[in-house]
Amino acid sequence: MANRYAVQDGDWSDTATWDGGTLPQAGDVVRPNGFTVTIDQDIVVDELRNDADAPAVAGGQFQSTQNVNITADLYESDGVTDTVLYAVNAASNVVINGSLQPSLINIGAQSYCVSLDVDNIIFTLNGNSTGGFWNSVSNVDRAGVRVNSASSVTVNGNLTGNSGRIGRISAGIYIVASDATVIVNGTVEGNDAGNPNDIRFWKYCGIANPNSNSTIIINGITSSINSPAINSPSTSTVIVNGVLMSSIYAIVPAVVADTLFLGNVIVDNSVGNQYKEIDNLKLLTTASVTSEHNSDVLGTPRYLYSAGLLTGYPLEEDVEDGVIYGPSDEFEGTLVPVNVDTAQLASDLLDEIQTSSHVVAQRLRASATDDSVGDIVASTLGA
Repeated sequence: MANRYAVQDGDWSDTATWDGGTLPQAGDVVRPNGFTVTIDQDIVVDELRNDADAPAVAGGQFQSTQNVNITADLYESDGVTDTVLYAVNAASNVVINGSLQPSLINIGAQSYCVSLDVDNIIFTLNGNSTGGFWNSVSNVDRAGVRVNSASSVTVNGNLTGNSGRIGRISAGIYIVASDATVIVNGTVEGNDAGNPNDIRFWKYCGIANPNSNSTIIINGITSSINSPAINSPSTSTVIVNGVLMSSIYAIVPAVVADTLFLGNVIVDNSVGNQYKEIDNLKLLTTASVTSEHNSDVLGTPRYLYSAGLLTGYPLEEDVEDGVIYGPSDEFEGTLVPVNVDTAQLASDLLDEIQTSSHVVAQRLRASATDDSVGDIVASTLGA
């Protein structure tokens, strides 16, 4: 493993950008050394980080301006004000195969491994992301990923909160901008540090979304300890599929959200506060929810099962179009009524009697009077 560093601003693919005039290779630890390095090709190295390691100095940044695959762990380092990687090209597709770790030391600078600063970026993390940690009095936030744009994020790994100054963000993902979408295929967990009775500690989350209107989808375990796994009190939507577990502390829910949808999920809790402060708790139309919890104290679990959003009500396709129904008038029928042409129906029946070989039709045709029709039908059916 070699320590590599930039010697000027430039593209990753340009050998003049690097010490020794050669490109970094697999196993190398790479630093921007105070410069800006544009990643313009797929890369495989051991680490990207922006701390000092003589002769490299602290600071600098990497930028992604196009579709790239980055195989490396990213570390945002102590005392550095620059984010490690900025994704700055709209509609680009950026993939990181590795884990993200902001600084774990006492510093006073904002700390992010990745910052998505332009709309419509498609970002995929195949690895884990945690929040940073510090004891500084500085009024700053720390996260593995800052979503500062209306972009799409997919995490195939775990998100974990960390701890820091009271009331500041320390999260695996920190959503700043509106209209972002975050999908997690893994575990989202709140941190176990702090006082669970103090809501200021509720920002040490797997996902922190204090202000933006976005969508969060979790396909995995969502678990709180002393902080919620997801803290999204803004007008956003959280969808959970998997297992939803709250803390052993009654006050700490697994999810804080404006609207929470439950899909195929097991709600598992020892006290009963999986989704505190939820304005709208709903089930997806395909939901299958099993709830195992105690209402107040530890003891025998209770089980609750719901087959879906329309449990206890007819399906919308079985209710006449335009009819509003449901406990909160939230459903509307879509069934289009069929108009029957009775005159045409009678004409078709007479035509059938005239041509059918059925015994009833034959006897009706042979009937001399209308008065005998009923008797003929009755006697035939009774035969």
